[in-house]
Amino acid sequence: APGSAQGSPNVKDLILNTVDKKSAFKDKVLTGGRLNAENALTQQLGPVITLAKAEPNVGMPPLEVTFTASALDPAGGSITAWWEFGDGSPVVHAYNTAHTYAEQGNYTAVFHAVNNVGIESTASVEIRVYLLPTIGVTPAQLQSELYWGETDTQQITISNTGHGDLHYVANIELDLLAPDHAPLGAAGGFEPMGVGGPDNFGYFWIDNDHPNGPIFDWRDISAVGTKLTLKDDRDTRVDLPFTFMFYGQAKTRIRICSNGYLTFSNYGKVPMYAPIPSAADPNDLICPFWTDLNPEQGGTIYYYSTPDEFIVQYQGVARHESSERYTFQVILTPNGKIAFNYLEMGDSRLDEATIGIENSSGADGLQVAYKEKYVHDNLVVEFIPVWITVNPRQGTVAPGHAANVGVTFNAGTLPEAAWRATLAITSDDPVNPVVNVDTVLDVQSLIAPRIGSIQAQPWAGPPPLAVQFSADVVDIDGEIASIVWNFGDGSDPVTGTLTPTHTYTVEGSYRATLTVTDDDGLTSQAAVDIAARPIPIIGTTPTQ
Repeated sequence: APGSAQGSPNVKDLILNTVDKKSAFKDKVLTGGRLNAENALTQQLGPVITLAKAEPNVGMPPLEVTFTASALDPAGGSITAWWEFGDGSPVVHAYNTAHTYAEQGNYTAVFHAVNNVGIESTASVEIRVYLLPTIGVTPAQLQSELYWGETDTQQITISNTGHGDLHYVANIELDLLAPDHAPLGAAGGFEPMGVGGPDNFGYFWIDNDHPNGPIFDWRDISAVGTKLTLKDDRDTRVDLPFTFMFYGQAKTRIRICSNGYLTFSNYGKVPMYAPIPSAADPNDLICPFWTDLNPEQGGTIYYYSTPDEFIVQYQGVARHESSERYTFQVILTPNGKIAFNYLEMGDSRLDEATIGIENSSGADGLQVAYKEKYVHDNLVVEFIPVWITVNPRQGTVAPGHAANVGVTFNAGTLPEAAWRATLAITSDDPVNPVVNVDTVLDVQSLIAPRIGSIQAQPWAGPPPLAVQFSADVVDIDGEIASIVWNFGDGSDPVTGTLTPTHTYTVEGSYRATLTVTDDDGLTSQAAVDIAARPIPIIGTTPTQ
């Protein structure tokens, strides 16, 4: 029968040979007893090994190891037991014994237990005999304070004061718990607390629902951007104004798709959203709101390029054959940051979309939400490459030597916060297999003040021309420290007000310039043209 071995008892033999002998059945039935199913079943069970251990199981030669074992037979029969040490030495017939390993190597010691009907059970333990390393890591913590765009490389030293080679691997464990960070979410799942990742590459995401999340900053480009005429399930490819690094690959062109996603691939016409990562097309994805949209039924898609940013805006775009309208945008910056802004999303069918990013093969990605009611009005989600890297990540340190490992902090455009990570050094030191180095990066933002608008009323007329100026100014990460108006006619500048009045007394064309400076010393400028001259009067003849 399948699974049987030659010479092993069959079911019939087990049943007939395990009866309870009864005198009343003698010479009346073949077996001379009453059938006993329990006896038959227990005859098929081997010994149960309840303990098999070796102490110590790691050490330098000569390594004396104490072996301990115990076993029982469910049928109550006798057990023959012995240890086999895996180094070619003779076996020892005992439950408890000791053995010395003289040579370096990896050994498998096996405990054998055989019952009185020949059924055997085994248990094994691994023994490692080698020259032991002893790890040391200094310093125990690293700290860096950086402004946006700055980097800082520091060093840790891994030493080996043991007798054998030390093999180490340095892994980064992000800790987004400081200060007041929510638990780190899984790279492939919905995390409602406003933060998630990292994926295998090192991207993580954070939104403004998180205490340390970014600030929502809608960048309306409908008046300055290029309007796209996209039909249902269509796309167009445009050039990026800078080289954009995405999952370690340099990108110079991008495909804008009507269905709420961008891609660096050739697949821009897919309406059915799907979970990410996935090897199925499309890949190389940036998905602010991948779903079945149709701009032919309503809405407009714009894009806008400057040397500092690339923006794609979906303005009131309709869901296919539905009344829902969505307004959101994607912003890419040269430092690799990706931002999704959601201005007006309503509250209907928001769980019918995919939000996240994915690499070119579909093997790696960071999903924020899939079939989850996650987005809402005035939400911003930022994707940022990990802020700390290690080089080299692994290596070998000989006995009596040390190795330096570089740890680089990159502030990028991280939100202002203390960004913590643990550098976990894993090695083959059996006493200290993992040594942790705590790291913290204190980030200070550097955002120039933004002049939203500048106006002059009236901007034209004969001198003397009294003009009322006004401007809207905001500094996202601080305060406005200085306001200076230069009216372009040689007069003294006016400071400290956004609503000055100035009179032009000499006929001419002038450019009035507003300069604002924030508390970080960053400045922005805007200008408006003034025409101080008689306004021409147009006459026509005949009048009818």
